[in-house]
Amino acid sequence: MGAQDDALERLVYAMEEEPDREFSFVLGSGMSNGRVPGVAGMTELFCAEMGQSEQYDELIDRLGPAGAYQEAARLLTRRRGPRALARVIKRATLLAAPGYEDTEKIAQVPVSAWEVPKGLTAFASVLKNIHPSRRLVVYTTNFDPLIEVALKRRGVDTFSLAVGGDRSINPRQVHGALPVVHLHGFCEDSATLNTILELGAAREELEEAILSSIRDTMTWVMGYGGWEDSFMRAFRTLVQGTSLELLQAEIAWVTHGQQSADIESAGLQGVFGRVGITEYINVDATKMLTEASVRTESAPVPDQLPQGWQVFSPAFESTDMADVVALTEGRSVDENAVASAPLLSHTLRLLDAARDELSRIDGGISSVIAMGPTGEGKSIGLLQAGRKLMLEDQTLRIWRMRPGAPPLTTEAILDAAASAKGRLVLLIDDADLILEELADAVQAARPRIAGKPGVLILASAHRHHDHLTSFRSALGRLRARQIDFEGLARTDAYDLAELYLRSGVLPSAHSDQGKEHVAEEIIQAAGVDMRDASLFGAVLHLWYGEELLARLTDLMERLTRFSVRGVGLDQVLMAIALAQIASDRHGRGSGGLTVQSLAVMLEVAEVDVLPIVISPLGREAGISRVGDRIYCRHPAIAEALIAESDPVEGEAALATARNSALGLLGRGAGRQLAHRERDREVLSALSPYRSLDPEDAQVWGAAYRDAATGRLEARVTYLWILRQNRKHDFATKYADGIETHVSDFSDWRNTYRGFLVEWSLLELGSSRPTEALRLALRSCSDMSGVPLYADQIVYSLGAAQKAARALRLRGAPGALEFEEIVGVLIDRLQGDEKAIVGGQHGPARLVGRMRALSNGLAQPGKHRLHFVEMLRRLGDA
Repeated sequence: MGAQDDALERLVYAMEEEPDREFSFVLGSGMSNGRVPGVAGMTELFCAEMGQSEQYDELIDRLGPAGAYQEAARLLTRRRGPRALARVIKRATLLAAPGYEDTEKIAQVPVSAWEVPKGLTAFASVLKNIHPSRRLVVYTTNFDPLIEVALKRRGVDTFSLAVGGDRSINPRQVHGALPVVHLHGFCEDSATLNTILELGAAREELEEAILSSIRDTMTWVMGYGGWEDSFMRAFRTLVQGTSLELLQAEIAWVTHGQQSADIESAGLQGVFGRVGITEYINVDATKMLTEASVRTESAPVPDQLPQGWQVFSPAFESTDMADVVALTEGRSVDENAVASAPLLSHTLRLLDAARDELSRIDGGISSVIAMGPTGEGKSIGLLQAGRKLMLEDQTLRIWRMRPGAPPLTTEAILDAAASAKGRLVLLIDDADLILEELADAVQAARPRIAGKPGVLILASAHRHHDHLTSFRSALGRLRARQIDFEGLARTDAYDLAELYLRSGVLPSAHSDQGKEHVAEEIIQAAGVDMRDASLFGAVLHLWYGEELLARLTDLMERLTRFSVRGVGLDQVLMAIALAQIASDRHGRGSGGLTVQSLAVMLEVAEVDVLPIVISPLGREAGISRVGDRIYCRHPAIAEALIAESDPVEGEAALATARNSALGLLGRGAGRQLAHRERDREVLSALSPYRSLDPEDAQVWGAAYRDAATGRLEARVTYLWILRQNRKHDFATKYADGIETHVSDFSDWRNTYRGFLVEWSLLELGSSRPTEALRLALRSCSDMSGVPLYADQIVYSLGAAQKAARALRLRGAPGALEFEEIVGVLIDRLQGDEKAIVGGQHGPARLVGRMRALSNGLAQPGKHRLHFVEMLRRLGDA
């Protein structure tokens, strides 16, 4: 037996002086003490959940800590069910994340929110100083994620695997991340192992995998009491083997107790002291690990990857269908789900191109790039292709670029090729963000890489960049083969349908249908073989509901953190969706916002719209370009944003974003109108008010009116919107106020007649037909310097006809004749030659009769009814 100094010396020596030594670790609940309740604490919580707290002391006295825990877990499961047990375990776990309730998903709790015990922090520091190639696996009996949290904080990538049943695992198949295997399950699963029967059940495949991994490594066991479980059974199998096996293995068992009796009572009597197995008692693991991390801090780490890169891990192909839910619901790309998902047609073409390039490169650099809009599976396909390549060729080395990593330099590429000692594949997602720098580095490296193994750049890029001259130039310098990722083949729809049915994640409307039905639903939603084909759109179509709402809410919340000139990207996304749904629901390029209109809306230069607006929104929400128009690539996103932001029935936060977005659109249109050099195309893109809901249009109109300073046209549009909302009385008072200073508006001469007609229609809506007729006739009266155009005449006469009809219904004398005459004049002006045939129905006679009937309504002085332009137009007709 050895003391604490012995354990410390053995660990440091193995880390620094035995470069071929691989490390495995087994961590029990003792390493999480202080943040998550231990055995006794969990027993007390189980008893409290059953309302029988008084049983706690009796169980402890009768069975001891381990037995009491298992018995309390058994009773709770029998009396309250497995969900109650899982609820208590999750609640206990979240004690280490203050402020988070058990309704939260563990994966959504930020790494920064967890309170990590000092022992695990020290453990992570030690692991940080062990080269990744020498870290094999961490086994834990704990249900909590604190090991992973501690390691992530120290920059150690982890791969979590919860094992509630029997399964084969091979830690050596996980590259670039440290496997953390939860032997008894995870806190968010109901398949946790707690009772004697559960822990004692044979798991032959798992136990053989554990035995295989500890047989050839140095295994450190800490904070683990040696319960009867899979690890103990694998350990006993090792002990019962040959001395040679023990010599190759080496087990270092660290315990905090003063003697080994506690562990020996678990059936290990006579084990410690045998060759290859050493017990270290009375050890403070936190202190020992802390000192070990300090002493090994400066230990050299050979073959460092470039900054921001990691060795690629071909994730396990999951047999637990819960792993694919995130993928099938269109949420995050989970690597386990990627490994289990079918290879779609685009990915197969990408994989074939990569194989072809790898077979030909010899001391050179090749590139294959998946190109397409957001949401078409490029990121998934890239990971699937990398995984497939590595499984096919164990000599291949694959490095993956992490988000935010700086572009590779020429020297980094050359160093990578030299250190790989074989062909190297560089996986680069979102390569469009660094393509020019990457192309420069590759171009400079090509002449200098001769004699070194070949390098293949396997990347993805967003298609909304491909219109840029610089982007195309970079592709040319890379000599890249491009594989289009856009739309689905019919075979893809059937492969996806099989995955969805097998995973059991379909909503009830589809879950009892066969593969044929589900595949046809996908085909219909995606528009297979059509221009608007969409993988992501098909996913959202099938899973529209609470998950999508939660996703949209999370997305909008995340986008509030990013802004352009004080405007949140959540508002920009909502504005794009509003314009799209109002003018071009399916994004075919005939409506919606343009780059120019976004620039005006946000008051930025057009050249800045792509990098600061479209690129981030493209990655987050599927925003891309069709020609010069900006769209939600998948209409389901735009439709859901509008549906879920309804001011009455939608989410409050989304409704607020909707109002802000309407204001953005209105202000953009108003600013565009206020400039004499305005672009009518831009103004049209920013002005979807005729297709908006009336309430939305009013919010838009108020912003438009306020931003279009000095422009009467914006006031006329606002009056029209108020009329659609039936706010006639308010609008007529507003119009009366405009009239008092109408000549102050810079465009009053060209807009005044239209203003009078809109005012006339408002008066009619307020049941004042006489005043409505007066204003309509005034709009085509003789006003010096105010032009009268043919379309304005028809518009004015139309308002007059409506007013006359209302007066006729009230029995006003002469109203019927006036209504008929105006109708004939409108028909003639619109090109109906049968409307006027001469004689008493000739143009001059009709206009004269109309004047006579209108004398009592004509405005005095300069506003006499003149009709000169009307007569001229009628003569032309």
